[in-house]
Amino acid sequence: MNIDMQFQYETIGDENVFQDFCKDLLNCVYQTQSFELYKTKGAAQFGIDILSTAHKVVVQCKKKKLLRSDKELEKELINDLDESIKLFLGSALTCRRFILISTTKKYGSVQDRAIFLSQLNGFEIVFWSWEDIERYISQYVELRRRYYPHLFQNESAIPQVITYIPNVHEQEIVGRAIDLSNLEALIESSKRAVLVNGMGGVGKTTLAKLFVAKNYRNYSHVIWLDVKTDFSKAKIGERRSPLVEAFANNVTLINNLKLPINEISPEDRLLMILNKLQNISGSNLLVVDNTSAEIIEFDSKFPFNNWKILLTSREEIEGYSLLNLEVLNDEDAICIFYQYYKIEKSDLVISLLNYIGNHTLTIELLAKTAQKRKLSIQGLVELLKQNGLNIPKTAKIVVGHDPQATTLFEYLLKIFSISDLTEEQVEYLLYFSILNSAPISYDDLKLLFEIPEDDNKFFDNISELALKGWLKELDGNYQVHQIIQEVLRDKLKPDEDNCILLINTLTKVLTISWEINPFDIERFVQYAQSAASYIKESKEGKEIAGLYSILGLREEDLFNLEKALLFNHNAVSIYEKDIPNNALELSSRYNNLQSIYKTLGQMEEAFEFQFKAIELQEEYQHPLHPDMGTSYNNLSLLYEIEGDLRSALDYQKRALFIAEFNLDENHPHLAAAYNNYSILLYKIGLIEEAMEYQQKSFAIRKEVLAENHPALAEAHGNIAAMYETIDKLSEAEYHTLKSIEIRKKIYQDNHYTLGASYNNLASIYLKRKDFQKAYEFQKLAIAIEMEVLGESHHTLSTTFSTMAVIQLELGNLQEAKQNVERAIAIAKKNFDNGHPDLNIYNYFLMHVENLIRSKN
Repeated sequence: MNIDMQFQYETIGDENVFQDFCKDLLNCVYQTQSFELYKTKGAAQFGIDILSTAHKVVVQCKKKKLLRSDKELEKELINDLDESIKLFLGSALTCRRFILISTTKKYGSVQDRAIFLSQLNGFEIVFWSWEDIERYISQYVELRRRYYPHLFQNESAIPQVITYIPNVHEQEIVGRAIDLSNLEALIESSKRAVLVNGMGGVGKTTLAKLFVAKNYRNYSHVIWLDVKTDFSKAKIGERRSPLVEAFANNVTLINNLKLPINEISPEDRLLMILNKLQNISGSNLLVVDNTSAEIIEFDSKFPFNNWKILLTSREEIEGYSLLNLEVLNDEDAICIFYQYYKIEKSDLVISLLNYIGNHTLTIELLAKTAQKRKLSIQGLVELLKQNGLNIPKTAKIVVGHDPQATTLFEYLLKIFSISDLTEEQVEYLLYFSILNSAPISYDDLKLLFEIPEDDNKFFDNISELALKGWLKELDGNYQVHQIIQEVLRDKLKPDEDNCILLINTLTKVLTISWEINPFDIERFVQYAQSAASYIKESKEGKEIAGLYSILGLREEDLFNLEKALLFNHNAVSIYEKDIPNNALELSSRYNNLQSIYKTLGQMEEAFEFQFKAIELQEEYQHPLHPDMGTSYNNLSLLYEIEGDLRSALDYQKRALFIAEFNLDENHPHLAAAYNNYSILLYKIGLIEEAMEYQQKSFAIRKEVLAENHPALAEAHGNIAAMYETIDKLSEAEYHTLKSIEIRKKIYQDNHYTLGASYNNLASIYLKRKDFQKAYEFQKLAIAIEMEVLGESHHTLSTTFSTMAVIQLELGNLQEAKQNVERAIAIAKKNFDNGHPDLNIYNYFLMHVENLIRSKN
């Protein structure tokens, strides 16, 4: 049966012209001029018509008479392929690829034969039919112009580059090679538009420019439209949407498409343009930069059949093939910075880039600013710490998006506009601007923003903010980039009044009852810490002072002592402005400061703030108020550290009386009072009475506290010390190990309380005369306490003295002497008025020195 094959472009009739056509086709496809005709007709051609030594590709051209059956053509092509490969293998040439090009349609049997021969011979063999060739004819305008001039007459009136294409310096583009490759693959495979999505300034437009620069020769026509750009000096008609204006008011586009500019609306002109694009043949490219979800309204009118469409947008628009563009990695970010900054190299550049989150555009702007103002990198980092991105030492610079010179921060303010957001969305962004830039779960956001159970409206708002590029959503967590945060803070000016809702919810969440483990709410401490650092205080400042106060408590719970000091002092500075009305809050902050300074080993400051607290409480509170008990307990602990056990016992008795007066018999605060009283009795030598109170304390804590609560770890440790004193070493070891087990679960491996636990464990093994094991744990205790508390903390005097005893038992006299001398030096440094333990240390030192002398 004869078949009349119908093609969009007729096959070339002349055999010699067909070979020339195939040569030009291959030069277009491979973007080269290396393909040439191989020898003349009649010479020994070894099955080769065309050859590129540069690409190691050989070609055999077979023009066929088509008015024959498929079966006959298939058989002939397979024979041609076998014979051509046989002839080629008899030549001295080698290749990576052998192409058989024919004027027939595509035959599966010929393709299968090519695959078989590829596997047999070790190089690729492929079959190109006229159907394959037509695709390239549509793609390359130079082929149509030369071989189909009669079809090209209408096209020739429209230039290849229909609108202005923005320039890009390819050699300056860093870190986008994989993104470009992925984009090229998406555009090649996608039958719909491809969307490059990412936050403002991350490099979407640059990637689109790079794609066009590398690929525009592959397209018959190219159009670039910037939705944010005004293309004409005089507006046509009244202002419409940015997308409509980008098309309808682009005079260059309209002129090159040969469309009439008459009195029709911009919307109608847009439809006319899209209709014209649908009727332009070839393989074409349309780029719409900085678009929005509005483009969906025109989706059905876009010419998807003959145009590849590339969109860039901060908004994640549904229905298109998506390429999500992320910030650069550290290595590429550094490379970009040094492209524009030439003054010096410094390791501090990492700190700088971390501050701006490797944001591509900000890297360029900062580097250009620093270069222009001759700033060192250290100077730039300091300016950022002090002023944020709105640095005082700035300079007008030019960036690719805006030909007008502008300063770094002015430009960032311009590209992040909130004008199209609702009031609720702006309020949520205000809160996001002062929270962590790390991901926050949806449930945490509902809690922080006081969203009711019916959260549909909130979910819609948050989702829209993510789609518009303000937030990044990942697995139900929402994150805002630190650059966007800084811009929002400048625009929205967070203060105590407009952030009162967030202040109150954070204060409420951080105010925990005794049974809650503070580590369970650590993430909220981080949220509050960030918020407190950015909220501007009001004149009175009472609400933010409340947040500072509770933050100070939780930071101390988490052993972030420097932060705890900062927030407590911030609260004190507000409360001290009006002492009569803030006396109770102020006394509590003084108590907290005492506790922190005590832990830090700064005893003078600890006593100062404790006396301040008691002075206020005695003036403004009932003598049996629980807060008075707390203050007496704290003062007792300070005297205990100083070695003044008589004063310590006096205040501890007062604290215990108030606790028993106010608290239920199983309250954990009463357990704490029993514990503290027990420890004092133990130190005085009243072991039996001490054990009685310690067991009462332990029983309460074990009953009411969770098994991994920090206070339960303390309880195990304290009762272990009692058992050790009465030589119940197995019980002491059990409780000490339980204390260590709990603390390891909730703290880092170097938390200072673990040092105390290891010290206690070493003492137990010392009594058992397992000196090597005692040494190992005491060494751990010293390492932790020195790292966390500092080399001169008063606790270390006890720790080194225990190590001295262990070294003596091991027979290491010099090491014993060195350790007790360190204990003496630390005690003298911390206690100006002396300490009872000093007498013990000095006696031990004399004993060791005598042993050394007698040994010598």
